[in-house]
Amino acid sequence: MRSMQNLNVAPVAGLFAVLVVIGVMGSQDPMGHAVQIAVPGAPDACGDGRTIVAHVLDDSHVKLNAETVDLPKLAARLRGIYKARAERVLFLKAAPELPFQKVAEVIDIAKKQIEVVAIVTPSVEEQPCWLVRPPTPIEWISTERRAPRP
Repeated sequence: MRSMQNLNVAPVAGLFAVLVVIGVMGSQDPMGHAVQIAVPGAPDACGDGRTIVAHVLDDSHVKLNAETVDLPKLAARLRGIYKARAERVLFLKAAPELPFQKVAEVIDIAKKQIEVVAIVTPSVEEQPCWLVRPPTPIEWISTERRAPRP
């Protein structure tokens, strides 16, 4: 009789373990990368002229200003550019027909090397100077709440 009871408990215990795992996985908020949106700035606020613009060209190439970089070498190149800079901002552009997954891949690589990635929209691209708008208090609270835990 005892072996019969143990036999009935095993499937229930296994089901419980699976449900716990699903519950834990499902309760985590999806995380992404916090990016900023570039805004037009006054010409006298443009800084020292060392702005770096990454233009996502295709599946495997990014142009950093005038230099074309293979995607696998992007992290090392960004590290080299920004290692001695106090302002670590990368402005990012991409063709509208490019799949967002490719842009997200570049953002992922860049966010591991620098502090701020700012998306350049077509209307801002036409302006002579770009700045990064600081987040509003509501955006800051939202970002802080979703920040990954160490």
